[in-house]
Amino acid sequence: MPDHPVEDPFNQPAQIDLGLVGLRCGPGTSALRVHNALELPFCSLRSYLLRGRSGIGAALVIPPLSGHFPVLFRDLVRGLLLHRNVHVAEWKNARHVSLENGPFGFEHNIEYIVRMIETLGPDLNVIGICQSAVPALAAVSVLSEKKSALAPRTLVLLGGAIDPMANPTRVVGLLRERSLEWFYENVIQRVTSQCAGKGRLVYPAHIQLTGLLAYLTRHVSEGRELSRKLMHDDGSDPKSFPFLRLYTAIMDLPVELFLENIETVYHQRRILDGRLTYRGDTVRPQAIEATALMTIEGLEDDIAAPGQTYAAHRICRNIPDARRGHLVVADAGHFSLFHGDRFRTDVLPQVDRFIASLTTQCAE
Repeated sequence: MPDHPVEDPFNQPAQIDLGLVGLRCGPGTSALRVHNALELPFCSLRSYLLRGRSGIGAALVIPPLSGHFPVLFRDLVRGLLLHRNVHVAEWKNARHVSLENGPFGFEHNIEYIVRMIETLGPDLNVIGICQSAVPALAAVSVLSEKKSALAPRTLVLLGGAIDPMANPTRVVGLLRERSLEWFYENVIQRVTSQCAGKGRLVYPAHIQLTGLLAYLTRHVSEGRELSRKLMHDDGSDPKSFPFLRLYTAIMDLPVELFLENIETVYHQRRILDGRLTYRGDTVRPQAIEATALMTIEGLEDDIAAPGQTYAAHRICRNIPDARRGHLVVADAGHFSLFHGDRFRTDVLPQVDRFIASLTTQCAE
């Protein structure tokens, strides 16, 4: 049992507003409005809608439960809103979730995504980012096998470790070289501040921030992606949402999810060989047939290097070739896949084109 209680040195909120309400997404468009489509203990499913726009071709964005608040992915959400309504899984800071709501582990992560897709209905385009790639792929696999009518039209995976050993990075090495017991004893703490989640075991924000600042320092010393973003913040609204503030806005993670993700994705790689289960049944990516699959990787990504996300195509073997897409973005690290100029010029148009091509196929 960790004996290091954690206070809240950053006064972290439960959630951070994406600042999109009232935004106009192009000439002649109405102001953007928002409502909660689904409220769950660890997540709010928030819908960003333009009056008069149909729900056809809407996107469900699944940010990773990796520590960053979903506001880090504001550029991606704002870009998608130019052509479609967007729904976002806005995860909550675990320190603000009461113990009465129970644990939240890897299977709960899959369950939440399944429930979101069921709530939003068919004709949906699901976008799984980074750490959410495996649970998003698992959720679509479950729906494809059990409730095929609700299987989304497309699944787009950005910079996710479907197979971390396809091209292992420094991050992969650090996660694999240590046991779950080491992580439990050294980085897990109990919330003691007067938050709703008092008593909950978490991977706390202040420890995560130490690692993120070390990663940032290495990028600066080597002149890599984050160094360039600090010198020139290329976000869509750098004055109100500067990249450094987005990067350092960190939440506590539930202990169950933190440890089970390391074990399931990095130590065991269970989705690759049929050992990942959901409610007692094997998760079978080969059950996906109607859902189109697109994978996107950054050539300079030193978190989920090229090959790790592409591995999804290998295990989703029953998707027709005509319903597949893959993009490797030159001069892009991990964060440029969803933030800044490279995202807007290279990633977003390709995602829009892929989704539009499936819309045309459905119309035909």
